[in-house]
Amino acid sequence: MKKTFFSLLFLMLSGCALFSSPAEEFQPTSCANIDKRVKIVYEDDNLVIVNKPAGILSVANKNRKEESMLDLLRIKLACVSPDNKPKWYYRVHRLDRNTQGLMIFAKNEKAQKYMQDQFAARKVEKRYRTVVEGVIAQDKGVINKPITDAQDEPVHKMRVAAPGEGLPSVTEYTVIRRLPNATYVDVHTLTGRQHQVRLHLASIGHPVFSDRLYGATYTTTFLKNHLLQAYYLKFKKPFSNEILELQLSPSDKILEAIDFAEKPKK
Repeated sequence: MKKTFFSLLFLMLSGCALFSSPAEEFQPTSCANIDKRVKIVYEDDNLVIVNKPAGILSVANKNRKEESMLDLLRIKLACVSPDNKPKWYYRVHRLDRNTQGLMIFAKNEKAQKYMQDQFAARKVEKRYRTVVEGVIAQDKGVINKPITDAQDEPVHKMRVAAPGEGLPSVTEYTVIRRLPNATYVDVHTLTGRQHQVRLHLASIGHPVFSDRLYGATYTTTFLKNHLLQAYYLKFKKPFSNEILELQLSPSDKILEAIDFAEKPKK
């Protein structure tokens, strides 16, 4: 049986904090390529913010069949710890598996609660970049459509809810650049529902590139899954009046998608 870096015991508590078993073992050999896999964008006494790659779960699923961003972060920080002991971290929010970008973890439960309260009160500004199919006519727009689970679907999916149902969901978008048969957009989410950006853009006839779950049809060789970059965060740091603002440059995949969309279709 293949030995994993960590043997983890998961506890899902209010706020979805995930903890590791005290009996876990850290292997120093785990440090070999960890710097390439985990990019820390910001760190202080209360928070660690990483640039999560696409294709990695935010936190592990119940079956524990693959590493999560939380696992990799704990390995990364254990590698630079004087005692090589993994530390406990707490998830503040999630990103979809195939969404790349800024993700916040807390170093203690008080910081976790502070940040989750900030998210709940809509005091955290979150922005995304993506390229969508079709040319959006309006320079700016607001999509205000409630979201609920599409329980009759064979795969996990969300849908726009009927009036009076689902959770209120609001997405603002701004056109950055119009391309032949595509649009490069900036997206600001005022709520944080699962698949919100993807579903809302698809609901106005402009699915995210390569997001076949929500109706994308364009075929590319460089994208296996949906194209979405969580590139911007702005919020008040825990227990401080200091405002933290972080921004990533456009990802290679975003730039490839723009280049792809600019080329004439054969």
